[in-house]
Amino acid sequence: MASGIPGGPGPVELVIPITVVDNTTPASEIAVKSLLFGSTLHQIMTLGHQQYPDKFSFEVVESSPYGSFVTRINGVPSDTSTIGLYWMVYGKDGKQLQTGIDQTYPTFDDSYTWKYEASHPHQRQIDDAAKLNKATKPIQNPIVVTFSAVNERNPKWPAVQNLPVIATAGSNLGEVMAQAQKQHPEKFKFTTATDTSHGTYVKSINDLPNEDPWHWLVYDGEVLLRTGLDNTIPRNKDAYTWQYTKQTH
Repeated sequence: MASGIPGGPGPVELVIPITVVDNTTPASEIAVKSLLFGSTLHQIMTLGHQQYPDKFSFEVVESSPYGSFVTRINGVPSDTSTIGLYWMVYGKDGKQLQTGIDQTYPTFDDSYTWKYEASHPHQRQIDDAAKLNKATKPIQNPIVVTFSAVNERNPKWPAVQNLPVIATAGSNLGEVMAQAQKQHPEKFKFTTATDTSHGTYVKSINDLPNEDPWHWLVYDGEVLLRTGLDNTIPRNKDAYTWQYTKQTH
């Protein structure tokens, strides 16, 4: 027998609205009905296809460690040819879900909206970088990475904020920085040096050189990277911040 709320009087029908927005056709909405309390969003979507076969369909691939990853809805596939258009799912609060469809458990009053959009918040800048990329040599298997640079010694120094860069997946950090310099020559430039202990390291950014005890250090989020440019492999949507920081020994 189908189960309802634990401890409840019996089976209770769960109704989960799902809206699809693909930016090319009018938005569509279905109301999925389920008696299986505790179902995952993936299971609810499967029920949605069964209940509305002419209005809702989807395809997934397995993407460890995140489980099933939606690659197509209503015949519209993810497009990774240039900057990445994907199916993103949002909850009733308007925020993008931070869990996969196999780890999301809809409950009463929940609703979900699937949107076909780029996976990066700085879309306008990415479009500009994509145009530059098309005008030169196309980048294969593209990822989008952002760079920032701040000067703790002189706050009035013109900081670099969330500069989007299109690069080839698998490139090391130095190669991605070279793409940043190529795509944004007026906003970002750097020089490097090499030593036997750390490999390639940054010597200057935007004409501001290392000057003991001040040095350029790079952070992935809030974590200081210690792997060097040659051994750091950025992933799609990574954000790096270069800080001109006083080092203490």
